[in-house]
Amino acid sequence: MYRNVDLEILSREPLDALVAALVDRVLVLHHSRERGRSVLHLDVNGSGLDRAPGRTLRRWFELLRTLRGEPRRLFRASRVVASIGLEADDASSTNVVVDAADVAALARLGAAIEVVVYRRA
Repeated sequence: MYRNVDLEILSREPLDALVAALVDRVLVLHHSRERGRSVLHLDVNGSGLDRAPGRTLRRWFELLRTLRGEPRRLFRASRVVASIGLEADDASSTNVVVDAADVAALARLGAAIEVVVYRRA
């Protein structure tokens, strides 16, 4: 079962200007400095309500392509990973399809894709 798509952004530069540009439109899950790098984890508001990752990925694309100035420069200079979260129990398999257009949109943003499977407790 699909859960959400978080964005992980890693940079050698402080990401404060990027956070400031996005804070009203995303949930900041984590923002810190670790081993000389800025680490930022974001969740687009309401992504857990989407039924599939494609809609959430398109929302990320639309949101991030509106960045201008310093926030845009910081984003483009960072390593970006779109983390697709799935939930499965021991007795079932979980399949999720990501359309080619959504993969292409992520590629235009320079983002890698990670798939995380959470086991139900």
